[in-house]
Amino acid sequence: MTFEAMIVSIGRLAVRVGRKVVASPDPLTYGMASGITSSIICSIGSSMSENEKVRENRLRRIAERRGMILSKSRRRDPKAIDYGGYMLIDATSNAAIMGSDSFAFSASLDDIENWLESE
Repeated sequence: MTFEAMIVSIGRLAVRVGRKVVASPDPLTYGMASGITSSIICSIGSSMSENEKVRENRLRRIAERRGMILSKSRRRDPKAIDYGGYMLIDATSNAAIMGSDSFAFSASLDDIENWLESE
């Protein structure tokens, strides 16, 4: 294969056909951005509203600035007692500050927000 037959550039393979250069996209990255974006949108839309997600992220940042971690239950069964619950954890001692009263992840997002605003 000669240089005229194949031109290799970063991330793409271009093949010269006569005077025309036909480029083929990189198979590793082609369509990746759109796939990631659609999965993010689907996951946000299906489990919680956009406003709730924004609120949760805001509370995570507030907790992080105060040396705490806002943790959400990973339970996927809507009938489970801790489904969708939250817990505030002290980052240095790894001890639960809020949300472990009667069971783990017992606090709601409203409870966490009220507690963080009162501190």
